[in-house]
Amino acid sequence: MFCILTLLLWIYVDQALTETLPPPPQDVHADNWLLKWSPATEDRDVTYTVQYRPRYDLEEQEWKNVPSCVQTPSNSCNVTFTRDEEEKHRCVMLRVRAKRLGLKSVQVDACSKHGDLCTPNVSLSAHRGSLTVNLSGNSKMYEENAAHIKYNIYYGKEGETLKEYMRQTSSVTIPDLEEGQRYCVRVQYLLYGDAVGMSSCPICEEIPKTKPQESKLKEAIIVPVVAMSTILAVVILSYVLIYKRKKIKQYLQPPYEIPSDFLLDDVPTPTSTCRPQEEIYDTISVMTPLEVRGQRRPS
Repeated sequence: MFCILTLLLWIYVDQALTETLPPPPQDVHADNWLLKWSPATEDRDVTYTVQYRPRYDLEEQEWKNVPSCVQTPSNSCNVTFTRDEEEKHRCVMLRVRAKRLGLKSVQVDACSKHGDLCTPNVSLSAHRGSLTVNLSGNSKMYEENAAHIKYNIYYGKEGETLKEYMRQTSSVTIPDLEEGQRYCVRVQYLLYGDAVGMSSCPICEEIPKTKPQESKLKEAIIVPVVAMSTILAVVILSYVLIYKRKKIKQYLQPPYEIPSDFLLDDVPTPTSTCRPQEEIYDTISVMTPLEVRGQRRPS
């Protein structure tokens, strides 16, 4: 009984703490070495802490606090020092969390609004039903690690959580998208399969709709063409079946060949000849007229 009560109390306390956790910061992004974010609440007792983690080759360092941005009430943080790290080929990842009354929010990873050494340059091209993600391979990161670098592409509808689409080495087109809907994409470098640096901030494009005039024009062209093609096919098929029926039968007959071992010499010859049977008959030499009834034969 005591264990059950303890478990119920722990669940109640956990739910209470979860409901009172401060909301995480929104729109966390780096813009020219200045990290910015938007507060998710208007409470004044909320503070923010910025952390960074450098990465060199395959060695991942622990997350460290940015000394000037620990429990700060500000909505920005100067991260110029990360530029020196990137010049040493140490790509840096940044994240921010909120704190209120000793309770901490979840961490939110920062993105980069401008492509740099550790962030891909991305642009979008919207087409009917699809979206092309254009990835530039002219960055220093790609040139130095072309054999081991990939792009991790995330996409989704605007306002929804972006989901991973694929890991690609070049530009890619996402098909089967809803027309008139806005889709967003963000991309992050992968080196030896691990995330490197900040991802690009989400960029969005609307999938164009098919114009009504163009749709009607297509119908006006396609319907007569299909009708004429059908009529022409029926006429040709009828002509062939009526006037070329014999040739069709000849073509459909299975091929036949005389066996190679068949020789005329092998045909047996008859041993006796058959003569037609002679007809048996009597020869009449004298014909005497009979007496006609009622008349006498002249003497």
